[in-house]
Amino acid sequence: MGSVDYEVNVEDQEKIVNFSLLYNKRLRLEKKLELLKQEQTYLSDAQEECMIALETPLFKIGDCFLKLDDTQLDEELNKRKDLLETQMNKLTDELQQAEAESNALKSYLYSKFGNRINLEA
Repeated sequence: MGSVDYEVNVEDQEKIVNFSLLYNKRLRLEKKLELLKQEQTYLSDAQEECMIALETPLFKIGDCFLKLDDTQLDEELNKRKDLLETQMNKLTDELQQAEAESNALKSYLYSKFGNRINLEA
């Protein structure tokens, strides 16, 4: 059997590069999303700890610790949780868009090059 040569034109090269960039973007977004989920868990844990704490909790802002009453602290923690939720939703949307673009490129490249190209990590 003879091997068949496939011509890789500039457009194909650009698609391969774009796929690679999207793949790296997806990895970066997944890592950020994981960190935000972890931070959200920490905030939930802090909120629970504040509910059962007997003394006035300290709230860290930068390098300073402030004493806040329970309602102020709860409001601040809720604000931060809402902000995290907004950031997570934005990252999830970006991730879904990157996955859709990546899948479209992968489909095109596999249809053109078959098993002569490996796009799996």
